[in-house]
Amino acid sequence: MTTQEFCTRMGDKIRELRIDKGLSQEELGGKVGLHRNTVMGYENGKDIPVMVFIRICVALGMPAGAVLDGVLIEKGSIAAGKETEGSV
Repeated sequence: MTTQEFCTRMGDKIRELRIDKGLSQEELGGKVGLHRNTVMGYENGKDIPVMVFIRICVALGMPAGAVLDGVLIEKGSIAAGKETEGSV
């Protein structure tokens, strides 16, 4: 998995969790101190700083490890033993 693929999958997972919690991008942004457009960027695959990722996970009520596991295992990547050269 490339870095961009990882970021895209992470964004998809954050969007999925946000929607499951019934939050808009603006509401999630308010909980973590981000503008709605920044949340949208992360959901669309922009690289997320670690501390922001942790704040988002807390706001969504999800352990960061569980979110990462969901991203890595869901698509059959590193956690499933399919790491390739140059992958995350």
